[in-house]
Amino acid sequence: MKKIVSVIMLVFICACSSKAGLASDDQNSKTRNYINVYENINGSVMEIHSSGSKSSSIKDSKTLYENADAVVISHVLSISGSSNINEVTGEYCYAYTMGEIEILKDFKGYYQPGQIVEYRRGGGILPFEVYIKGLREESRNKLLSNIDEKPAYVEQKFEEDISIEPGKTYLMYLTKTKYNIDGTISIVGLEGGLREIDCPAFEVPEEIDLNKIRIKNNFNQTWEFADSVYGLSNK
Repeated sequence: MKKIVSVIMLVFICACSSKAGLASDDQNSKTRNYINVYENINGSVMEIHSSGSKSSSIKDSKTLYENADAVVISHVLSISGSSNINEVTGEYCYAYTMGEIEILKDFKGYYQPGQIVEYRRGGGILPFEVYIKGLREESRNKLLSNIDEKPAYVEQKFEEDISIEPGKTYLMYLTKTKYNIDGTISIVGLEGGLREIDCPAFEVPEEIDLNKIRIKNNFNQTWEFADSVYGLSNK
């Protein structure tokens, strides 16, 4: 059984990153062996939803495009793990999810179709003992005093944010930050920066026609044609 705890906080997630890789050897294959370690979780999960003031820019595709280092359509190959330790500083940070994506189309930036990229994205599922180690003493004690039984895991994410899912294709906004290790990138913009593409199956780069696909608006749960999103073109 999941328990939900609402935590009021204002957090700027910038510690999530990804590592550029080599082009896939079988990019024309529609068969993928997807990995999702979250599916193997066995035990209770406490949901901790961070809430607070979100920047209005995550709703504005023009602002997201202009602030991003790369804007791509990518296919998610895996969720390989999670962490709450900043890879650069070694300090505790907001939980994040890691895995691999395959770039299908680039609208801004430096990636090539077929390139495999290891991503990081804010929000993730951690073992409970790992999660509480990252809390300040006061927050840790408060949490422990308010639960009757320790859960096996904690899922930390922002309210209304969506979860990334292997096997799906998304429009993504990618940005490097001072927290990223060399050659890495962050999926940013919360639910505004990860927008599902309406396609029933994996599509190789040359099959993507923006005149024929729709992109999900996570704020009103509708599907929009690609030409309504700033910066997208069939280049």
